Amino acid sequence: MGQPALKPHNRRDHDRIAVDVEVTMTSEHNFYTGFTEDISAGGLFISSHETLPIGTELTFSLKLGKGVVSCTGVVRWVREPSPYLDGVPPGMGVQFDDIPPNVAAAINEFIASRRDAIFFDDDPM
Repeated sequence: MGQPALKPHNRRDHDRIAVDVEVTMTSEHNFYTGFTEDISAGGLFISSHETLPIGTELTFSLKLGKGVVSCTGVVRWVREPSPYLDGVPPGMGVQFDDIPPNVAAAINEFIASRRDAIFFDDDPM
């Protein structure tokens, strides 16, 4: 008899939250705008029809609440437009790269504030 199938490993190191935040990106040769679909402490998905090749390093700015933070990242995967993915936007997964501590703190604070707004305790204690 064969061995039971193993569950696939979840490659994500951080929990993601769904969020719609404007993103302005620059790479070596181009300037883009887009919106995030989700964000985590490790990176974000940028919804855009103008994707960059995997491995592209980019600098981008995020509007988080009332502030704007600048980050660097690397494109790790791309979702091309497809008629078979109705309602699923094209874009790219970007991993944060060498984020300064104050920017990481701002991103984590933003994520925590959104998570707190989504999940609340119904127990009256």
